[in-house]
Amino acid sequence: MKRRPFIAGVSGLGLGASIAVGSGAFSRVESQRAVSVAVAEDGDAYLGLTPCDTKHGDNFVGDDGRGHVTLDFGASGNGGNGVNSDSRTWFDNVLRICNQGKETVCVWIGDDNWPRLVDDAYDADYSEYDGDRRVDFYLGADRDRSIVGVKNAVSLETGACVCIGVATLTKGLEATDELLDDLGEEIVIHADADCPKEPEPPDPEPEEPRTQGFWRNNPTSWPVDEIGVGGVTYSRDDAITVMNQPVRGDQTVNLFRQLVAAKLNRESGVESNCIDETVDDADTWLADNPVGSGVSGGDPVWQDEGGRLRDELDAFNNAGCPLA
Repeated sequence: MKRRPFIAGVSGLGLGASIAVGSGAFSRVESQRAVSVAVAEDGDAYLGLTPCDTKHGDNFVGDDGRGHVTLDFGASGNGGNGVNSDSRTWFDNVLRICNQGKETVCVWIGDDNWPRLVDDAYDADYSEYDGDRRVDFYLGADRDRSIVGVKNAVSLETGACVCIGVATLTKGLEATDELLDDLGEEIVIHADADCPKEPEPPDPEPEEPRTQGFWRNNPTSWPVDEIGVGGVTYSRDDAITVMNQPVRGDQTVNLFRQLVAAKLNRESGVESNCIDETVDDADTWLADNPVGSGVSGGDPVWQDEGGRLRDELDAFNNAGCPLA
């Protein structure tokens, strides 16, 4: 099914084109006249609009006798006309929208040229409301769940219905100002079988590697409480103790420091595909040459392999993958 817009045409100062600002107490919050929502002239409409089974639905939703639903926030009977000035007002669960088609659709109210409060346009400070919609339609009684704009579309299965509420914001306006004048006297309700997809979240920023000096001086940053090195499991504190030992010609301490740092970087989410094989080889080397075994820099076992492993791990711990 292709997208079907449903026009909410307006006559006078009704909801949908212009809600007039009135005066009086909060109990007299209403608009002056009715709005005709021209959905369809027959019973085969893809969207059905009916009052919600609530006090607001009973009071504010009607029928103009020509197949058009009306929202009428008219005279309250106590002398009030127009939406209360200098306020934000909510009418929960007013109008029910039902999917009368043959497939699931997403429904939203078009937001082209939707009027918003602009703080810079007023001498008074309305920064708290800057950018907020002058009129909003929201899901049921969830006043934070707007259905204005395609990104706020709500999915309706065949036969499913949802109630929507109406909110107005009159901060900075004066009596007789119109909230929806910029909409050109129409509101468009969209129904689309091709539901808009949420944008894919951006890929998270890759974790940056930390040096062995960072890890041995910041124990609270360790992602694990214990770590295996050379076939031996060390607590965090014991591993830091070994890392803090002076080398004094024993290169096993040097390799231990870099291997622990590489493993902690990997546990923290740093991309490690360039170093995984080196980590395994370093574990094997330290299993054969345990920490404290006194391997010197001139020892063949260090010259042949240990030194290279230490250098590769050090490069990874400083700059990550790929190895420089």
